[in-house]
Amino acid sequence: MATTQNNLARTLGMAGERDAAEQLLRESGTRFARLGEPLGQATVQANLGSLRLSAGEAAAAEQELEAALGRLAGPGQDRQRASILVDLGSALLRQGRGEGLARLSEAVALAERTRSSAVLGQVTGAAAAVLAAAGYLSQTSTILEDVRARLIGPDGDSVKDSLARLAEAVPR
Repeated sequence: MATTQNNLARTLGMAGERDAAEQLLRESGTRFARLGEPLGQATVQANLGSLRLSAGEAAAAEQELEAALGRLAGPGQDRQRASILVDLGSALLRQGRGEGLARLSEAVALAERTRSSAVLGQVTGAAAAVLAAAGYLSQTSTILEDVRARLIGPDGDSVKDSLARLAEAVPR
């Protein structure tokens, strides 16, 4: 039931039914807590963070996303952590905080660790979209070229290295 509520809430959120989505996510989180399922709780908190982010509430999104990350300490959760880190990077950048770039870099590093080109492409594409939305257009192009090269062949820098160079170049 908790998983169904969580999935329905995501759908409602995408349809613009923010209040109903938030209510279902809270109920789902309570159920996962009663069941003692930290992964379910983390998923709910990540979805709450995404909902807040889409509503323009970057600081509230940051709190939810940090809490979700705190629940994902176990092995085999790199894919979930990477996805949350992309949203967290976006929340931080929307608040004008340069450490969002470090979170995006961390997300890509986790995606690389999964050794799945699908995960790497998905996470890096999301990270590039966040950078483009934050106004880092020329850097986004460079990162996407790095991703293409990384997915096609190991010539050149990793995506993580490109994001690290970008983070160093951003004024603090």
